[in-house]
Amino acid sequence: EPRDERVYRWMPYVYYFADSSDFAPGLTIDRDYGPYESITVRANYALQSNNLYWYVSGWRQPVHFFPRTTFYFWGYNRPGVKEYGGEIEKKWNRVYGRTPTHTFAGGFYVQPEYDASRASDLGYDTSGKMAVAYFNWNSTLGPLDLSMNGATTLNPVSTWEFNRLTASGTFKYKKTLGIENKKRPDLNRNFTLHIRQRFIGGKIWAGDLGVPGQEGYNIEGNSSNDMLRKNYLVDQFYGQDSLFLHYHMPGEGNLRGFVGKGERGAEALAAFSSEASIFRSIKKLNFNIEFAAFADGGLFWDRLDETSNVIGSTFNSRTLADAGVGLRLKTDIFEKDLYLRIDLPFFIHVDGSRFDKKNWVISFQRSI
Repeated sequence: EPRDERVYRWMPYVYYFADSSDFAPGLTIDRDYGPYESITVRANYALQSNNLYWYVSGWRQPVHFFPRTTFYFWGYNRPGVKEYGGEIEKKWNRVYGRTPTHTFAGGFYVQPEYDASRASDLGYDTSGKMAVAYFNWNSTLGPLDLSMNGATTLNPVSTWEFNRLTASGTFKYKKTLGIENKKRPDLNRNFTLHIRQRFIGGKIWAGDLGVPGQEGYNIEGNSSNDMLRKNYLVDQFYGQDSLFLHYHMPGEGNLRGFVGKGERGAEALAAFSSEASIFRSIKKLNFNIEFAAFADGGLFWDRLDETSNVIGSTFNSRTLADAGVGLRLKTDIFEKDLYLRIDLPFFIHVDGSRFDKKNWVISFQRSI
């Protein structure tokens, strides 16, 4: 980007909900000022329902005060959910450039309105209003990335009451199998071994109403707030129900074998995901291919009495797991990455172990 210049970009942006044939054409406009400021404005008009969807977000990093501090704001009316929020992020090193960077962030978001016809399929409980304040911490130590999140509801705005504390981490390691020519990488004929590990632990202290689906721990991942950011998931793959029901958005419990199984969420968890893969880059074709084996598992607790279907005071535990193999494909077009992940979690453990040869998930995001 040019220095000391404001850059404007525009791009078409559409929604299409096949169930009601509701097509919403629109436009996105971005305004950027180097590494210091960015604003995005988007508007879509639905031709069938006459709804106006809009999105405004931005961030600013001051130059002469609050060093390494970024201020964020956003507000939107997407199909299904309306939200407003803000965040302040601060990066800090004990010795700049020589010690690990710690990233601290604090913010809030309010969801005052839901449209059940669109939000329910994304896992939202649309029976009330949500308001949350949160604090995040993140740091990287070599191959280890650590994060912690604390959140609490803002009453009386929020219908539900809860406090949540979550800690997570990832470990990544890779090793080249063969001889690597750094001066002539086009001559490389090597494979790369990747080892990835993710772990998460957390607990939610909730009131009598429990925790709504959008704020609890999902067994399989597929966080409602993460899925809302992808318009192809908001529109449920434009009528391709099979793809939507088998889509995996990584996060939370991350047990990909339970996508679409209807396993209820949890109020506490201790879970892991492990993956080993062989990676091969085919530079002449601008194409990468990766074969993986994975295993996910964990302990999950909730207070639902399955007999009366009422939230009680005693926690029930579940031990769940899955394992399988997968394929990852990656290329880029016009400097934009295109990534496809297909996993076959054929081993499932829930109330006993079994094999499900027809179980599969698809994703455009990495699992770890």
